[in-house]
Amino acid sequence: MRPRGPSAYNPPPAMPISYRRDDVHHRIHLTASPPLTVRDVLDAVYRQAAEATWNYGTVVDLRRAILAAEGAGDILEHTRELVDVHGVRGPLAYVVWESSARAQASAYASDARGLVVAVDVFLNIKDAERWLDRQRSLR
Repeated sequence: MRPRGPSAYNPPPAMPISYRRDDVHHRIHLTASPPLTVRDVLDAVYRQAAEATWNYGTVVDLRRAILAAEGAGDILEHTRELVDVHGVRGPLAYVVWESSARAQASAYASDARGLVVAVDVFLNIKDAERWLDRQRSLR
């Protein structure tokens, strides 16, 4: 079992999630590649908390890989613990193509309400980024 807590992030040598930090726009870009596991997602979540970018908007690009639905509960549990330490997470913009992935991302987005400032699902990166820009201007 992985250690828990706000400083529990120990980066693995390679991740199926590309993590790009944009301090100018206060944004994190995550791009998932298969195979995607709960641990991969949690590594990215803990990294964001460890880097003090918890309130940044996050684009989660799931067009090439999506997590199995049964993993969402574990991610939400860890996110709740981090919210207790860092406060509500910045807005999340999920980008998906397939309708089944869209339904899954929408279900997770619904479950995550209250843990994040705002959350929505998009079909392309540009729409997701525009939405995050609007969310940032509202805060």
